[in-house]
Amino acid sequence: MADQSLAGLPTAVQLRNELRGSLEELKKDFQALQHFVEELAPDGIPAPISLSKDDLNDLVVLAQDTQDTANDIEFEAGIIKKKLQYFIQ
Repeated sequence: MADQSLAGLPTAVQLRNELRGSLEELKKDFQALQHFVEELAPDGIPAPISLSKDDLNDLVVLAQDTQDTANDIEFEAGIIKKKLQYFIQ
């Protein structure tokens, strides 16, 4: 019975792979965001694309959402780190 209940639990390898996979996705998304910023304003020069005031406002809102999400990720990563460090000590 105990073996059956443990079979459904994640393993250290699965958790490590999940974290690595998430990190790789975040890195790819970050690189895409960096590319977007470079395309939007290369070296501080206005973008060659036409942006209306509404477009700019939408982009600012999305940038704020991105920043909020990054803060959430940083917070959750801190929790994960603390929990794992607890087992080390």
